[in-house]
Amino acid sequence: MKQICFVVKNINIGGGISRVVSYLSNELSKDREVTILSIEKKFTVNKRAYELDNNVNVHYLTEEVISYRREICTLSKQLKIFLKKHRFDSLVVAGMDFVPLLTLSINYLKKENVTIVAWEHANYKVGKKFGLKWIGRKLAAKYFDYIVVLTDRDRKFYQMNEKLKCQIKRIYDPYNSAISKDNYDENSKKIVSCGMLIYQKGFDFAIQVADIVLKNHPDWTWEVWGEGIERERLEGMIVKHNLQNQFFLKGYSDNIMDKYSEYAFFVLTSRYEGFGMVILEALANNLPVIAFDCDAGPEEIIN
Repeated sequence: MKQICFVVKNINIGGGISRVVSYLSNELSKDREVTILSIEKKFTVNKRAYELDNNVNVHYLTEEVISYRREICTLSKQLKIFLKKHRFDSLVVAGMDFVPLLTLSINYLKKENVTIVAWEHANYKVGKKFGLKWIGRKLAAKYFDYIVVLTDRDRKFYQMNEKLKCQIKRIYDPYNSAISKDNYDENSKKIVSCGMLIYQKGFDFAIQVADIVLKNHPDWTWEVWGEGIERERLEGMIVKHNLQNQFFLKGYSDNIMDKYSEYAFFVLTSRYEGFGMVILEALANNLPVIAFDCDAGPEEIIN
């Protein structure tokens, strides 16, 4: 039986990477031996955000909350020890900023004929020069067997900007069609957005849009599902724009798919995306979608 290992930052927290890795691991485990190596173990709530089948193996490099940048050398050594103890046919690193973790292991993996895959979950334009994502892309382009991107637009970015010594494949994020619904509430006068409360997701833009739109439509509300480090700043913006009765940060939900039917349409205001899985989920529930044309994903999904 083929053995595959996914390396992720934290499989236990909510978010697009954890969701898609969990779903893909469950599907692949039907005819493969699947291992998830999570760098951290921290839980957002008291349980794992997305269910994993019992036959999916989960290991952790550390059970503590750490500074990845400060501890990258230590983590790289721990990863090499782990990879020597466990034999895999394929190793998939989810997120370019975690590719540098394999610096000490690449020669060993090549010697053992392990197929090494870098799975882009942002897009090529994201990340500062000499930052971890930038370094990860350079390493993957030169030493890995494959780079997987999520959109055709991003594949073109790589082809134009990197001297690729590996193959580059565009594979859209997998989606669990079993969770799709048939209806939405066009008369609800409620807007929904979903995502972690982080800079990337642009919920500060959403509040600015709401300041214009909702004040002209006082019977409408806008609800955001998700949690993150930007909550305090966003709450301050809501108060500043006097939107306390119309714009709501609802927090984390472990059953967001059951809530889409309560809304009239979905809005995405991200600064950038790797793919935009939330758009696909909204469309699968027949929910109308309005999205910024950011790099990279919304345009390909909607059109």
